[in-house]
Amino acid sequence: MSDSNQIEGNSEYSKSTNRRKVLQGISTIGLGGSFVGLGQASEYCPGRKNSGKNKIRPRRVKPGAEGLSADPPSDATILWNGKEASLDDWQHYPDGRDAEWIEHDDYFKTNLGTGDIQPNEEIGDCHLHLEWRIPEGLEGEGQGPGNSGLFMMETYEFQILQSYENPTYPSGHAGSFYKYQPGGGSAPLVLPIRPPGEWQEYDIIWRGPRFEDGELVRYPQATLFFNGVAVQTHFDIPGPVWYDTLYDFDHEDFGHPRDDDGTFLEEVPFNLQDHGSSQDVVHFRNIWYRDLPEEPVKIDNPDAMPQYDSSGGDYEMPKQVEPGGVGTTGDAPEDADVLIDDRLTLEPGDGNWESDNKYGDVQLHVEYRIPEDVRGRGIDRVNSGVLMMGKYEIQIVDMRFHRNADADKWTGAYTDQAEPHHDVVSRPGEWQQLDILWQGPRFDSVEVQPAQVTALLNGVAVQTRLLVDGPNADGKLVEYEEHASELPLRLQEDNSLIQFRNTWARSLD
Repeated sequence: MSDSNQIEGNSEYSKSTNRRKVLQGISTIGLGGSFVGLGQASEYCPGRKNSGKNKIRPRRVKPGAEGLSADPPSDATILWNGKEASLDDWQHYPDGRDAEWIEHDDYFKTNLGTGDIQPNEEIGDCHLHLEWRIPEGLEGEGQGPGNSGLFMMETYEFQILQSYENPTYPSGHAGSFYKYQPGGGSAPLVLPIRPPGEWQEYDIIWRGPRFEDGELVRYPQATLFFNGVAVQTHFDIPGPVWYDTLYDFDHEDFGHPRDDDGTFLEEVPFNLQDHGSSQDVVHFRNIWYRDLPEEPVKIDNPDAMPQYDSSGGDYEMPKQVEPGGVGTTGDAPEDADVLIDDRLTLEPGDGNWESDNKYGDVQLHVEYRIPEDVRGRGIDRVNSGVLMMGKYEIQIVDMRFHRNADADKWTGAYTDQAEPHHDVVSRPGEWQQLDILWQGPRFDSVEVQPAQVTALLNGVAVQTRLLVDGPNADGKLVEYEEHASELPLRLQEDNSLIQFRNTWARSLD
């Protein structure tokens, strides 16, 4: 444990020239409107209800080894692994030809001039993982070499580019939501890229737009981890972008995809771009996705979804940082505060652990282990949690062999409000990874804009942009009360024996 922490007493126009895209128009995102008054529970929040009243429990998913950016979970659809999943199940876009990109044993690469490719799978809300590499020795600067893109739903581009020590316009870097000029794109919050010749990892938590009677009721939403570092956080995409223009969703040529009857589609393949230039060779491998459970849309005005400064980068040059280990395991990113380095054991009576540093919007990585020899069952065996800002709890409990009746008290739950999407705990005695993206509440006079949280347990999304209804540190959801914008983090002891290691935090502010 570090000294800073303590135990608390108790040519860009070639961007896919054959794109078909179609949708309805909103060109900017506003915070628009209030959410909830102080002393009130939010009725404006699309959060999930207490699952303790539900008879259907979250489904069991076996996590992959080593958490985020490692082996795919048991329910993942494998799109390419060089074995049974090959380019035989991909096609060119938009004409549907068999994919002509070049396969090797452990990767495939662009076949320049043949066009974009896409899997045959139609994909909706998902966690998509892919790895890419720009070969060494390619020449270029700015928007080259290695220019490609990941187009979610054939439409919304996240840039792939050799951006290591290679500056370009802000929202043209790798990890950006691409746009040549300000207004509608989003630069990465930082640039956690490895040198050419090394593999890079993208993990995108994606929720597509929703329409009712042809009207937009939910913007496309994206959270992007780049080599395990959050570079886009709960970002609402204001519309399709083509080079330097932000289009309306219902634009005839460049909008969101629609079927032959003009209905906006909710499941569409993604594209990998062939940018066409001789220096734009890109390698890909280990591509898979997991469906995310559908979230009900309860907001009348999509512009009222909170969008905070830490959602995406401004139109300015992102700082390049060393990303650390694979995914979020191993060494911490260069810009992270290491909170627990070796190992910390909390025993009954020790009280909560608390960081000396204070945090607002933050990416937090926690590794924990429940010892095998602890007695009891479920919450009587281990009851711990991560307290964001010391007030907002993501639950940790031993549930590998015993599951409480109320799923909103399971590991990965936002206690007393939202059950985890899935049960993905590992066995006692095994180290587990909890990755949390947190944007704290904003207090303005008598109005509150709620906190937002995404959490992954052992690399599997268990909360995706949950709008938090209020603090829950005592196990029960209560009303918001105004507090400081930065507060210490806490790890809960609560009369339990639990171990922590490799815990770090990155400020997103």
